[in-house]
Amino acid sequence: MTDHNKALPKLQKKQIPAEFPCLYGFGKSKWPIHCYAKLGFNINAQHGGCAGLILVSNSYGSDGSNTTAEIFFLTTGFDANHFSVTSIGKSNAGHFGAENEFVTDEQGNLIGSHMFGSNHVMLMTNCSCYGNLKHGVYVKGPSGSDEPLNLPLNVNGSLNGEHGAGVTLVLCSNSEHSAVYMIRSGHKGDYLEMVHLSGDNNWKFSAAEGGLLQVSAAGNSNYGIFHNRQNLIKDEIQARARTYLAQAIDGSHITTLISSMPVHATYIVMCSNSNGTEDNTAGALYHISIESSNLKVSKCMTGSHGNCYENFNLWKFYVSSGKLVVTGPSGPCRYALLSDTEDDGNGGEDICSLTGCLATGEPHKIQGAVRIADDEIVGVVDKPSKIIIQADVKILEVFEADELERSGDLYTFCRTWTEKEKTVGVHLVKIFAVRRHVTSGNEVFINLEGSPQKLIRQKAGVIYALNAGGPDYHALSNIIYTSEFSQFASFTYDFCYGTRCKALGGVKTPTNIPQILCNTHDGFLNCTTRSPGVEPLDEQKVNWVVEDIPNGKYKIRVHMNSKVIRNLMVNGIEISDQMTEEYAKCKPSGDILLGHEYTSYYGDVPVTVHDSRLELYAEGSTMISGFALLDSAYKDEKMTEEEIKEEEKVKLLLSEQIQTIKRVLLRKKITLVGWSQNLLQNASGENSDLSHWNTNGSWMIHEGGYQTEKAFVTSYMECEKYQEVRLTDYFSAKYLDTAPDIQVSEWYREGVCGGGFYSMEASILDEHGNVIKSFSTGQIGTIYKNNAWQNASVTFSSYGPGARIVTISSTGRDDKFWGGHYGVIISASIIRVKREELPAEGDAFEDIKQDQVEYTAIKVANDVLSENQTLLKEVLEESNVPLDTQFEKQTAVLSVRRQTKMKRKHEIRVFVSSTFRDFTREREKIIKKTFREMNQICADHGVFFTYVDLRWGITKEQTNDGKTIAICLQEIDRCRPYFICLLGERFGWCQTKEKPDELLNNSYNYALDNFPPLSWIENNRYDTSVTQLEVMHGVLNDIQNRKTQHSFFYIREPIDPTTVTKKEYERMAAESEYHKEKQMALINTVRMQKNLNIRDFKTPEDVCELIKNDLVLCVEQDFPKGTEPTNLEKQRMSHGAFAENRQHVFVGRQEYIYTINEQRAKNLNTPFVILGESGSGKSAIVANWAKEIEEQEPDTFLFVHFIGSTVESALYLKIIRRICEEIKDYFKIDQAIPSTDTHLIQDLGKWIYMAGTRAKCIFILDALNQLNDGTGDEGPEHDLMWIPSKIPPNVFFLMSTLPGRAMEAVKKFEWPTVHVGLLKTEEKEEYILKYLTEIYGKTLDEEQKDRIIKSPNTDNPLFMKVLLDEVRMYGSFSTLTQYIKDCLALDAVSDLFSKFIERLEEEFEKGDNARKNIAHDVLTAVWCASRGLSESEITEFLNISNQLWSPFYISLSGGLINRNGIINFSHDHMRQAVEKRYLSTTESKKEIYLKLSDYFSHLPLSDRVVEELPNLLLRAGEMDRLKITISNLEVFSRLMKSEDGKFELIKAWQSVGDISLTEEAYLQAVDKMDPQELEQEKYIDLFHKLGSLFIELGLLESARKIYERLFQTLEKMYNASDMTVVYNPFNQSWKYRCKHPDVIYAMYQLGVVYKGQWEFDKAVEIYNEAISRQNRIKTPQQKLQLCEGLLGLATVFYLQNNMPEAKKLLVRSLELATDVLGRRHHYVAAIFNKLGQLCYQQGRIDEGLGYFLQDLKLTRSENGMDHPISGAILNDIALVYDDKADKLARPLYQNALLILKKVYGPMHIDVATVRYNLGANFFATNYFAQAKFQFLKAHKVFRTFLGDDHPDTIAAKEALEAVGGSVS
Repeated sequence: MTDHNKALPKLQKKQIPAEFPCLYGFGKSKWPIHCYAKLGFNINAQHGGCAGLILVSNSYGSDGSNTTAEIFFLTTGFDANHFSVTSIGKSNAGHFGAENEFVTDEQGNLIGSHMFGSNHVMLMTNCSCYGNLKHGVYVKGPSGSDEPLNLPLNVNGSLNGEHGAGVTLVLCSNSEHSAVYMIRSGHKGDYLEMVHLSGDNNWKFSAAEGGLLQVSAAGNSNYGIFHNRQNLIKDEIQARARTYLAQAIDGSHITTLISSMPVHATYIVMCSNSNGTEDNTAGALYHISIESSNLKVSKCMTGSHGNCYENFNLWKFYVSSGKLVVTGPSGPCRYALLSDTEDDGNGGEDICSLTGCLATGEPHKIQGAVRIADDEIVGVVDKPSKIIIQADVKILEVFEADELERSGDLYTFCRTWTEKEKTVGVHLVKIFAVRRHVTSGNEVFINLEGSPQKLIRQKAGVIYALNAGGPDYHALSNIIYTSEFSQFASFTYDFCYGTRCKALGGVKTPTNIPQILCNTHDGFLNCTTRSPGVEPLDEQKVNWVVEDIPNGKYKIRVHMNSKVIRNLMVNGIEISDQMTEEYAKCKPSGDILLGHEYTSYYGDVPVTVHDSRLELYAEGSTMISGFALLDSAYKDEKMTEEEIKEEEKVKLLLSEQIQTIKRVLLRKKITLVGWSQNLLQNASGENSDLSHWNTNGSWMIHEGGYQTEKAFVTSYMECEKYQEVRLTDYFSAKYLDTAPDIQVSEWYREGVCGGGFYSMEASILDEHGNVIKSFSTGQIGTIYKNNAWQNASVTFSSYGPGARIVTISSTGRDDKFWGGHYGVIISASIIRVKREELPAEGDAFEDIKQDQVEYTAIKVANDVLSENQTLLKEVLEESNVPLDTQFEKQTAVLSVRRQTKMKRKHEIRVFVSSTFRDFTREREKIIKKTFREMNQICADHGVFFTYVDLRWGITKEQTNDGKTIAICLQEIDRCRPYFICLLGERFGWCQTKEKPDELLNNSYNYALDNFPPLSWIENNRYDTSVTQLEVMHGVLNDIQNRKTQHSFFYIREPIDPTTVTKKEYERMAAESEYHKEKQMALINTVRMQKNLNIRDFKTPEDVCELIKNDLVLCVEQDFPKGTEPTNLEKQRMSHGAFAENRQHVFVGRQEYIYTINEQRAKNLNTPFVILGESGSGKSAIVANWAKEIEEQEPDTFLFVHFIGSTVESALYLKIIRRICEEIKDYFKIDQAIPSTDTHLIQDLGKWIYMAGTRAKCIFILDALNQLNDGTGDEGPEHDLMWIPSKIPPNVFFLMSTLPGRAMEAVKKFEWPTVHVGLLKTEEKEEYILKYLTEIYGKTLDEEQKDRIIKSPNTDNPLFMKVLLDEVRMYGSFSTLTQYIKDCLALDAVSDLFSKFIERLEEEFEKGDNARKNIAHDVLTAVWCASRGLSESEITEFLNISNQLWSPFYISLSGGLINRNGIINFSHDHMRQAVEKRYLSTTESKKEIYLKLSDYFSHLPLSDRVVEELPNLLLRAGEMDRLKITISNLEVFSRLMKSEDGKFELIKAWQSVGDISLTEEAYLQAVDKMDPQELEQEKYIDLFHKLGSLFIELGLLESARKIYERLFQTLEKMYNASDMTVVYNPFNQSWKYRCKHPDVIYAMYQLGVVYKGQWEFDKAVEIYNEAISRQNRIKTPQQKLQLCEGLLGLATVFYLQNNMPEAKKLLVRSLELATDVLGRRHHYVAAIFNKLGQLCYQQGRIDEGLGYFLQDLKLTRSENGMDHPISGAILNDIALVYDDKADKLARPLYQNALLILKKVYGPMHIDVATVRYNLGANFFATNYFAQAKFQFLKAHKVFRTFLGDDHPDTIAAKEALEAVGGSVS
């Protein structure tokens, strides 16, 4: 290491404890300038933290009483410049209260900021290096005497010729009482005031002769006096008060503070503790009372703490063995004790000495120092230690202890910056010495002196840059704007009479949230400004002077939050006009919507520097936030074209993905019902001026009034405002002469500095101005109400005729006569008149009808837009959101061409072909190992895996029946394209012409007779083995068109007879030479084919591995992860398969297709319903009509649902959910689907309407009669009330039903219908021909055909189809006629299915190789499964061999259907037949449910298991097992992947007991979970799912626990990769925080939870914290995430009634959203709506109207006027027109109501809200009957969905009662 002895930093060893008692500071300035006072104290206390008391006194006038005093408790942070101060007592006399603040400089040195006058400051701390506290005075009162006692303190601050006041902390005690007091002493005149701080208030203080402080109390009192000015203590002090400093390595251990207890005493103890870095410290101040040498009282007076603590009251005091001891939190602690006892020199017996190291517990602290420079870092320590160098969040270098170089008694290190590290920026460099803790052994990091330090590297071309009023900042332009404080802070009265800043002016903070500022992403720079707009005349300018600037030509960049530029000069040259031109180029929305103070501007102007000096000067209202001197050639970096294109792609993607903002309809306030609108103009100064008011005095417009954005502020002079309203402009003279009630009201509160006077007068005048009646509050004041708003109001009644004018006059002023506006604040002035109560003509108790509405929605929208063009331009300039001039484009329905493609079935069915005897070993291993592994691999991909292996032995019956070949070749077809063939030396079962095989010939004959497509086998009857037939049928016959990549041949090497036994060789060798020759020919044929997958193998293990590799490749290619069908896709495929089953043969019935098309062409606004008996072919008709639509209209959205096709398909709530999900998926609608039953039903019409506005839509619901609600009973769903009564345009609703309640409901609603008749004779003949002959090659003789055609049963299409399926499957032609007779004799289709089941039992449950109860077992298992079962599930569950399953399944084909690998019944009649035959009792069903539950419970957990198991357990009544299952976090996570799964989960919990059980179950599971067990992505996903579910269910406390835990986990997870330094823009502190998007999102969700719990302060805190972490906003994703946070925070402010801040947030959100999503996006429109609603609530109705109109323009151009959002906007606009008493309000309400009713139906919250508002309008205009009708309807809906206690229900009830009294 290089020798750096000459450059080594010096170690500054501090005296411990210090030789001085405490720290003193002084600051002085003239009125009204504020000043600074230095204290020489650094707040970065490190280990142990620090606590202290600050005593501040001020004298600001010649009068001795014009003084202030205040005592603060100080708690400092560990590092990063954090501290807090809490006032524990203050006092003042004269006009001014105590005005004291504290700041730090960049290094963390504490500085007092005080008011004008002389300020004396004293600081006492528990950190011994800042004072030994030996300055307190002890006084003992006379024994047994109550005489006043003079204390050695003079209360006259000017005693020694020095101007100033004083403040004293006095501790008092006697044998019975203990107290703490603060004494404020004056400048002169023996003035003082006592403030009791704690304890018993038994002492009285006054001034004795000569100005001595005098106390009166009982005898035997002790006093401890701590004064902030030593020169006022008398010299003849006899004794000092006892004080003590101590520290503890571990505060949880006992620390002794007083080793010998006095009889009585009062102690003040300052405690502090550290538990981490930054602000993770705690401090508390205690008052300890000792009586009879025992602890009487231990009171925590105040304190503060960092985030890692729950509170600050952490210390406990008690007396043990005659000693006062303390215990506190673990970790290092510091203590300081002040007392009223005499210091006798004996201290306590603490755990460690004051010189010990609190960080490590070592006897001596490590001493070290560093020098951090641009080129290198040099450091020195006095002990060999590990050294860590960190820059920002990255560790750059670690020096081990033995790597340090020794230099005398010191150890040195040096590191040079690399070129790569010398990047532009503000780099926070920290240097630590690392030591081991003596107790724990853990490493402890100790900051060295000189660390941390900011290292600034400026960008090339930047000469100088400054952040006005703020700390160092690295802008997005890469310019570093340096901190103003250290460069311009002033601490001397010599400069401008003590001003705090040499730049003059004052710091203004337009917002506490930098990211809120518009037109910039450098809000950090713009959130502090320096402005000349301050009160002191001497400071009303801004003037920065920067020396040592090279002379030359430059350009200066000035940042401002103001477009008003006046007297802006650089080096004496005016640049105001040039800068104004630069700013004019910016037209940000923030300037228009909020005002320029919330919008950032900057411009570049050329300047020249002479005399090496830059001077920037400004006057007026200019607010400069920063400036930079740049090279004349400087240019900002710009994005490349490639970067711009990439960003546009991202924006497009985000615009498609972003979720819709939920809109809420506004309800008119009940208090306005029956009253006119506010007749006053500019009632709260919302015009930002005094227009419409006659005024006297000096007024100002103020931000924020009583529920208003603005208010009026008075000044030092008498201020009066007056306005009169001419009532005849609004009401007839006839009505006014009835003396209607007139309400006059106004709100007021005290001024900014408290106090002030207010009065209000109101009068009613006749037309000549004569007073009829008046009211006056009289003068009220002075006003001190803690800034709470007060109301002044009067309601004039019974004043007689003649009223024509109403006046309001209010006055106000301050009580201090200060220059400026510090007087009373006045807001929300109101004059309203009671409406006329005579019923209007034509009033009737009825609903509105379309033909009664004066204007259509389109016309009324055009009218309001046309008449408000000027308003639109005022609210938003055209350049920001262009006006739409082509109205036809706005109302056009957007066409959507998104086709939902049906995915292929997620099933792999592998046919395994080979000879039998020679492959026994291979097959066994393949089945037991390879295929079992494939099962799991496929399950992970969401694929069903099934293998078909028919070589384990064809049953004797199957062989005798001759079915072998047919079964094998049919199975190959079912398995396509997956085919595996194992070839060895054996040829297999075959025959020659010379030696025919009877059984084999029978098999050929059966296949040829029954399956025409297999006719090709006739040419291969001889010299061909069955295995060869399989190879030919599977691959070789059509090799050009087969997917040969899915066919695999595995050829075994010839067997060496010397390697196996003779018996083994005989088993594997060729049967004969003939067979050997044929087999070799087959193998050669296979090898000769191109593109076939051929593998050679030797052992069973080899072929197992080859097969597995090949099949895995198939799975990954055909079904890659991420392509698993969603639950929605599964349902779609299921219904598609059901339809396909009914589309094979469609005979006749064309007249019904024509009828459906005719009805659709009529554009019906009701459903069209097909009626018919069971089996009449309704399902086939709708399936085939749907097929035609799909082929002819590819752009039409088609929803088909066959009710009863599965168990779930009949649940009406699931049907509604599926409709919504299909619409959401097809049209990519970014809106959440309701999860509650009520809202699901309520919103169905809305979703159908949204679909209809985007494309032609068809909804088909087949078999309404099979609906159920899951209870098993026929519930209200059959009344069809859940189906929208009115179908919107562009939508066709087709349904079918059997006779029953559903049909009765159809008739009740008078929906159009068609009745499906029976099959005609010619249709029956055609059906037999097409179905039997053309498809299956079967023919019937004339007798058989005649019987079928003439039977009445076959008039039913379903009976005909099932019968023909039986006929074609029947094995004996000789007995077929009788079998047909038997079938035709049956009564119903279900009986025919029963016959079908009987045949299965006869065929497969009898014989040598039969399986007992196979029909029962298979059919009941399928019946009980929720969705059905896959083939592999059936065979595994029931242990059925492939040889038996394949023929059984083929025989079942008429009764089963395969839906994406899941087998279920093809018709509900089959389901009924199975239930009737096997499952007639609850017990029999429960038995199967239980068996299936057990089966699925033992399978590896997968989506398929989760799909079935919960429902099976529920139906089995296994509630305990169900609870355990759904409590499993993996089951939960899989269910939550889809909306339907979430719906099922909620229902399951409701069945178990109560939805609240989820809290305990999931929180316990989370507690037991090890985060390391889950992948990072899955862990995050799980917690988000849990949190979102809890929020949705209203379980907010659980959601809070989940998101708090997730937040902590994510921070730990991403700290290393996404840590950032978050600097505070308003002071010099910082924090290290994680800014990963997942962390930010978790914080937002916490904000949502806190808001839901009405913990608004916490919500604001978490949102602010999340927003502050987003300190480099560049990408579109970052902008939108910031936008989301700002919107969330705006909602909280809105709920807190903090409308001004909410508006700022919304405007900034609008700017961000528009930047990313464009001006016409639904997200942007929704923000306009929020702004409008906010302004309306404030009474800024014109501005609100402007926003509503902008929302209307954007929304109707995208969705048209029939969309529910358009209806909601019309309601909002109507509210404004209603408040203006404009007649257009009613048609606006009416159209809003018609639109929403049309979409939602009558029973919807939004419909009820508009009804309420319309009712209020009717009521206000005396249409009482119509008002009553609307209120009645609204109340019914509110009560149904919200309950009796909801505010909307209560409001509707009150309105109904009010209007009821007015109806005759």
